[in-house]
Amino acid sequence: MAKCLFCNEVEVNTWFSSYCPACKKIQDLINVYGLERIVGILDNCCIRNTRQLEDKILKLNKPKVICDKPKTEDKGN
Repeated sequence: MAKCLFCNEVEVNTWFSSYCPACKKIQDLINVYGLERIVGILDNCCIRNTRQLEDKILKLNKPKVICDKPKTEDKGN
């Protein structure tokens, strides 16, 4: 059989389709919402800009605060 025309990785098991199930789902979303909207969603959700990368680096390098104070149990006396 042939490979998917979109991802070019997955074997397509039917003669009637050119896309694997995952790529077919993407194609259906493009048909419903339009290419520009899908590309916009991918840009906003999947691609990080410089500011987002810097924020992520700062968040990962932020020292964690460890509280050594033991927890006390309140027995209600």
